[in-house]
This record gives sequence, C-alpha cells and structure tokens, in this order.
Amino acid sequence: MKSSEAIETIVSAKRDDRPQLVTISGGTCSGKSTFKENLQRGLHIAGISVATILLDEYFLDLSDRALPRQNGKPVFDLPGAYHYDEFIRDARRLCKGERIDMPRYNMTRNERTYETTPVEPGKVIVAEGLFATSLLYGTGKLNRYQATHVYMDTPIETCLNRRIARDMSVYKIPESAIRNHWEKQIFPFWGPQQLNQKRLATIIVREQDERS
Repeated sequence: MKSSEAIETIVSAKRDDRPQLVTISGGTCSGKSTFKENLQRGLHIAGISVATILLDEYFLDLSDRALPRQNGKPVFDLPGAYHYDEFIRDARRLCKGERIDMPRYNMTRNERTYETTPVEPGKVIVAEGLFATSLLYGTGKLNRYQATHVYMDTPIETCLNRRIARDMSVYKIPESAIRNHWEKQIFPFWGPQQLNQKRLATIIVREQDERS
C-alpha cells in the first residue's frame, strides 16, 4: 500500500470517540518518522486530535548495565535497549485519556536528559519506533484498544543508504564507521526482529509503491 493510501485509510476509519492506537514500526531509516509526520498532518486536517509517543525517547543510557551488548559493544537495535515497561505504561495512559511527560533522550551522548515533553491525550494515539508494534500489541499489553499497526517495508539497502547520509550529516560519523556498525550491530538482528513487526502489521507500506 502507498503511504498516502495508508494515511487515508487510518483517517477515514476514525468514526467514534473511542481511542484509536496506531503503531508505526520498521527498520532503522525505513521512513517511520516521515509517515508519522504525514499522518499527524492528515489527522489535524480532518479535525482529529492526535497524541504521539516516540520509542526512541525511551532508550537506555549507554552506561546502563542492562543495555544489550555484543563483544563488549552496545546494541541499540533490540527491544531490550529501551525502558520498554515505561513506554508501555505511558502509551496505556494516553489510551486512557491521561496526560504524560515523555522523556527526552540525547542521541549524541546516548543518555536521557533531565527534560521531558508534555503530551496531551488525543483521539488517536500514534506510537512510533523500531519495536512499537511488538511492544504494545505483540505483548498483549494494549490489545483491548482499537488499533492499526503500520509496518514500513523498505528495502534494506535503501535503509542503509539513508542511515549513512543521516549519520554523516547529523552526527559527523565517517561512512566506514557507519558501515562497520551496520554490519556488526544492526544487520545481524534485523531479520527476526523486523519479521515479527511485519507479521503483526495490519497495513504494510512499501517503498517501491512510493516511486510508482
């Protein structure tokens, strides 16, 4: 399904006052944030209030001993790399119509800051992140709520190229270091983790559709 069609489907499906949960999952640099922003815009145009919770703000600190590691190096592309209980709790509170203070994470220092972002509840709760679907739905934690689960099915080579462009520009990381990190800390965990997100999806957005 095209991104625009997926957004139209989600917006048109909101017909009553019950909270609707929308999870957006997919691999790194698969287009989750762009889809989220376009969905937010579509909901606002339709006059539907939206609350957004971002899994990336719930990362564990680099110094946290609970952070998964391989050969002594941190692995952030696993569900265990997050304060996932806190993420689930805050998503549930939004679904119940409660306000949350979402934490803020500094990606450059790989640590949580002392600041938070207030998030008011909305008719649609958008949860975006690598494992948003499996954490909120696959675990059965929020299955009682009306939900749509979006998976960004983007070719892995496209994701890698976007990751290189982003990390070189934003974090000033050399391309060789990005490729090395990808091969050793990201790609080995890609298949099983992303297959689970895709299996749970109710809408699959494919990158090739965006070029058609």
